Amino acid sequence: MLQSLRDEFLYREVSWSVSHMGLRKQLVVSFTVGVLLTLVLLLPGRPAADEESRRDSIGLADTRSVFAKPRLQERVRRIRHQVTLLFRQKQFAAAEIQCAALLQLVPEDPTGHFNLACAQARQEKSDAAMASLWNSVNNGLRSLRHLNEDPDLESLRRRDDWQELIQAAAEPFVPEVKQVAVSPGDIKAGIAMIAESNTRWDPRSRRLLTLFRDERTRSDAGAIATGTDQASTLLRKWYEQDSAAGHLGVLYDNHDKDHSLLDLKLYPQLAKTRYSAAARQHNVHNGLQWLFHFNRIVLGNSSTAMVSGPFWRSQPRLAYCDSQVTAILAAQYFGNHVYFYPEHRDYDPGTNGAGGYGDVYPANTPYVVISQGSSGTDRVFMDAFAATLAAFRTDVRQMLERKAALMPCLQMIFRSSNRQVRTPADYLTGIAHPPVFQGDQVNKLEMVKMAHDLQPEALPPVAILEVVEEDQFQVGADYFEAGRTEKLFTTPAAIARVCRGVQQTRHMTISAQKSFDLNQQPLKWHWVLLQGDPELVSIQPQDEKSSVVSISVKHHERQAIRPGSKMESARVDIGVFVNNGTHDSAPAIISFWWPTNETRQYSSDGRILSVEYRTQADGGMYADPMLVAGRNWVDRYQYDGSNQLIGWDRSTDGKKEKFSRHGYLVTRTDGLGRPLQAVEVVYTVETTKDESPMLVQQTGAGRFTYVYRSEEDSLGDVTVD
Repeated sequence: MLQSLRDEFLYREVSWSVSHMGLRKQLVVSFTVGVLLTLVLLLPGRPAADEESRRDSIGLADTRSVFAKPRLQERVRRIRHQVTLLFRQKQFAAAEIQCAALLQLVPEDPTGHFNLACAQARQEKSDAAMASLWNSVNNGLRSLRHLNEDPDLESLRRRDDWQELIQAAAEPFVPEVKQVAVSPGDIKAGIAMIAESNTRWDPRSRRLLTLFRDERTRSDAGAIATGTDQASTLLRKWYEQDSAAGHLGVLYDNHDKDHSLLDLKLYPQLAKTRYSAAARQHNVHNGLQWLFHFNRIVLGNSSTAMVSGPFWRSQPRLAYCDSQVTAILAAQYFGNHVYFYPEHRDYDPGTNGAGGYGDVYPANTPYVVISQGSSGTDRVFMDAFAATLAAFRTDVRQMLERKAALMPCLQMIFRSSNRQVRTPADYLTGIAHPPVFQGDQVNKLEMVKMAHDLQPEALPPVAILEVVEEDQFQVGADYFEAGRTEKLFTTPAAIARVCRGVQQTRHMTISAQKSFDLNQQPLKWHWVLLQGDPELVSIQPQDEKSSVVSISVKHHERQAIRPGSKMESARVDIGVFVNNGTHDSAPAIISFWWPTNETRQYSSDGRILSVEYRTQADGGMYADPMLVAGRNWVDRYQYDGSNQLIGWDRSTDGKKEKFSRHGYLVTRTDGLGRPLQAVEVVYTVETTKDESPMLVQQTGAGRFTYVYRSEEDSLGDVTVD
């Protein structure tokens, strides 16, 4: 159970394998976190252009370093994406070149050999294609379906040696496991050095795993705290009484080149990570920390952000826009790591930069702590968490650490003790669980007292979520994007959806039955609307305990997060809490976010009437370009006498086009205006001069004919030509 929390869901989210051969067949146009990380800037700093250019020129010989693996993987992802586009455009010669470049980086990749074979087969290079397929099979390809059904390989299936290849692909494959031996590094003089000798790359979870041993004892570790405040005085008293654990075995990981540091003089027992020259060479020590997992408890921070260009953002928003990286944040949460980041410009009252942009986060999670403001605003939170962590009794901390509950417990303590939370009832409201926290609301003394009061037999439970059922929407008909879906991410304590579809209501059934208490105490479930219009949200229990609920959320326009607030948001947050009779859990959160570049009109019975899409440059509202590509058009939907959708008209720059209910572009109608013939529509993304992504509508290869049974038939039957 606990292992699954730490790892299994992460592997499911971020791993790639030979079973994912369909990757090339899908047009996936996205701006991945790996690419954007190359643009990260320090808030008060400047673009490290020269350094970035140097790193981009890293040759194959440098990939031998374990710290080159993340960058190597991103280069592989970029090439894979390019191969996808080239196949879509039927540029097979160019695709062959890209596949060959990919195999220079990862010569044993079965997917790369398979795609190379497809490109060669399309060019009638039969012998070369078969050789590439044999390389794919020898390196682990075991998908008979792709071999037998992929149309790119049609010309090869008539060869005399085809069946021999199929027989080889049907045999079990046992991959060679290449274990890299590393040894835990010693913590010396309070420094935990991150080097190649104690770090290995885990391709399954896409993380660098770094090991340390901490052989210090209480007698040689130094003081628990040196501050003069009341919390520090209590920590010293408890430590003398042997009732506070202190910081033995705890790392402080700064990830902004020491730009915003926790004052370690206040907590001498904390061991500070230091990145070796090899690690710094590959720039794995700066920005969003999603690459490393340590075998120790970790408090960390990065007071950085992306401060220019169309993809400006805080580090948490960078993470929340990528399901793979959010899964890693979840693994940190359940793996005894917590990181602190400033919101920079992502949570300031205002519109389109006039004062601010409002709340532009697409999700809210308990995985990180986001501070209001920019550089240095994270320090007050780090100080409070460091003191609280030291205040735990040793047996309490060990139990929380062992059962993947340490950071959920710290988040509960932090959120319930903030100064704006005046009563226990306030904890079960949005007051206690905003996406961004104010530094002047932190109550360090209260946090320390709560942590020290905890006993092993009565610890906070942990809330866990699971999607049972939800609406599904079709790209090209219900919404218009290039390869994206409504699923932003699904993790054990946070779920996020981007409501792209034009339907007014989202339905989702969520189970929290996997929530657990560390002492197997019975639980009670509470589901609370943290942010959103209560008139537009329904939460209906599906069992007596309310451990499973059905959620319905109607379309939300950008609005004040609560009456009288200057902060506006287009996001709904639903919090899930479990209580064991003594403590509430930290929240698990379900978020729904509506693209803010749209103005929708619905009928009184909930039918979509029109959607106007407008970029900020053309007078619309700012919308995150990592989530929605820009466009400027208006869709007006049409219905028959029975209120059945029959299609829509699209107006773009004075041009009007007609679409069938399936999302096909109508090329011919009958005397009643009904579609007779239509063509497939494909949506791709092009980059403008300022690097902003714009959605482009193109016609595809599909051709369709509509046939009607009578003049009263408004829908007709569609056939593929």
